[in-house]
Amino acid sequence: ESSPQPEQGEVVVFVDHLRRGFSPPGSKFFRDMLNFFELRPQDLGPNSIINLRQFKCSVKYIFKQSQSSLSSGSSFTS
Repeated sequence: ESSPQPEQGEVVVFVDHLRRGFSPPGSKFFRDMLNFFELRPQDLGPNSIINLRQFKCSVKYIFKQSQSSLSSGSSFTS
C-alpha cells in the first residue's frame, strides 16, 4: 500500500470524513489551527474536530459577551 504524497498546499482527506459531513476547506479558524499546530485534517479524529468547533463557539460567545458589556458601560472589575 502506498502513502499519499500531497503537493505543496494540498492535504489528504478521507472519503469517510466527507461522507460524515466534513467539507474542506473548513473555516479560517480551522485552517489557522491546523497551520499553527502543523497538523493535517487526517491527523484529527472526529471528536477532535467537534472539540475544536465547540472551542470556537465558546470563544466567539465570550468575545460577544465582552463586547456587549463594554458597549453598555459595564465593568468586569469590582
